Amino acid sequence: MRLPSHLFAALLLGASSVAQNYTHWWEYENRAAATSSQQMGVARTLAEAGDVDAEMLLAAAYHRGIILSKDDGQYFFWMQRAAEHGSAEAQFTLSNAYRRGSPLFKADPSQVVPLERKAAEQGHFVAQLNLGNDLIEGKYAERNPSEGVMWITRSAEAGFSHAQLLLGMIYIDGQIVPADPVNGERWLRKAAERGHPAALSELARLYASLEGAPRDPAFTETILVRGAEQGNAVAQYQLARMYRKGYLGKRELAKALEWYELSARKHYAPAAFDLGLMYESSDGDTVDLASAVEWYRQAAELGYSPAIAKLGEAYYRGKGIGQDNRLAYRWFSIGALLGAADSSAALKKLEKELRADDAAVIHSDAQEWLAKHPKAAQQKPDRFSFYQMSAISDDPPPPSRGPSTDEERAKAVKIARSLEREPIGEQADANRAWLFRWAAEIPDIYFPSCRLLSEGKSPPKYEFRNALEAQLFAGSDAYLAQHPEKANDTLDIYYAGILSSLAAYESILQAHSEAHWALMDGFLQKRAAAELFDVVHSRTNLMCR
Repeated sequence: MRLPSHLFAALLLGASSVAQNYTHWWEYENRAAATSSQQMGVARTLAEAGDVDAEMLLAAAYHRGIILSKDDGQYFFWMQRAAEHGSAEAQFTLSNAYRRGSPLFKADPSQVVPLERKAAEQGHFVAQLNLGNDLIEGKYAERNPSEGVMWITRSAEAGFSHAQLLLGMIYIDGQIVPADPVNGERWLRKAAERGHPAALSELARLYASLEGAPRDPAFTETILVRGAEQGNAVAQYQLARMYRKGYLGKRELAKALEWYELSARKHYAPAAFDLGLMYESSDGDTVDLASAVEWYRQAAELGYSPAIAKLGEAYYRGKGIGQDNRLAYRWFSIGALLGAADSSAALKKLEKELRADDAAVIHSDAQEWLAKHPKAAQQKPDRFSFYQMSAISDDPPPPSRGPSTDEERAKAVKIARSLEREPIGEQADANRAWLFRWAAEIPDIYFPSCRLLSEGKSPPKYEFRNALEAQLFAGSDAYLAQHPEKANDTLDIYYAGILSSLAAYESILQAHSEAHWALMDGFLQKRAAAELFDVVHSRTNLMCR
């Protein structure tokens, strides 16, 4: 069973957070750019003697025309030699080259998995992910789902956030392995904590429902905002939908419009469709039928069947656009060809108002439109598949950053302490934003978050709840910045976070004496009685997995 294509999203974050025992291809290119002609001559001598690192350096130089003249034949020659001599990165790079072909040779599916396997067996975490995916799909080798999941698990265990995302979805989907939602959520959390935007939105989807408030609104809003701010169109859409419906506490239509539009401009059709609904109804500032039609058109041209039906209806009734039965029939025909029941029903009614020969011509035009728009033609009724990639390529990712510096860790601690003293206000928001971005980028400070301030399915109705929940993260982060040796002591990390939240809560009470929260008051009492650590321990066992 092939999983939905959006599960195999393009790599967004994560590779820089993984320890490995090999050098990335783009790192060889960077090294080549910093190598002198004399040093390159030495590298050639070493490469001719079988030195793998030197072979890769020569391949990079020939590939990009650095020091040496660009020569694809020499690039491929040295890359093959390095692969034969055991370079995991060369094996992985060649597996991708054989997957899609190159100017020097045609694609060769028989070479893909053997090369991937060699790289994967050496711990190449991206090769492990691609190998697992290929074995699950059976496209380049005999299908073997159980072995495929094993390789994806190895990649996930190495800390590769994209593999963690995919593994989480595999366990939740339950088509390749028996469904295990608890394990699925655990892997999604790992990917989300590393800042993977798709994991953030998938995790939020678990906590949300199509109608009604999510089971943990505070947590859902936190991870959706994080994913949305990183530019993930699905997270932006989900956040907008919840603001529009009021599922996060109250309806915030201005925020909904802002996030919908950002998502729609990335060609996420459901967001464009919902924008159309807002402009057609009183959800917008004013009813604007012309704008509604244009957003419906954008979603329809992406193959989203609800928008196709809306656009056809707009032409049929002349709502926000000139009345035109022929264009209505054209869009209803496109929807019907996609298998959408609403368009099919509208098509049958409209047939009575058109001549048979006109209807046949328009129907043929609809077929031609779908042939020219293959991605739209692949969409299923009432659903929208956004991500299309199934394997991670060898294209250079954005430059990765190294571990956190002493200065950054000191800044993180300083910010956490300042937020304890002043947890409310514009500067507090800016400080939290820096802290969250920094924590997502660095590879050496990581801990699994836990909703220790949650109170069951309903969010606590407390004005400063978001600030205190953010402080839980800030305090935990500061503790790890000061005590990196405690990275595996999760309970100590959570306890430090609770203490930091309590400090911020006390500052809030100083400014707003009436702003009491029973949960935090209880924590204060337990702290005074020297029982808080035991309470945190108990809540951790109950609420964190």
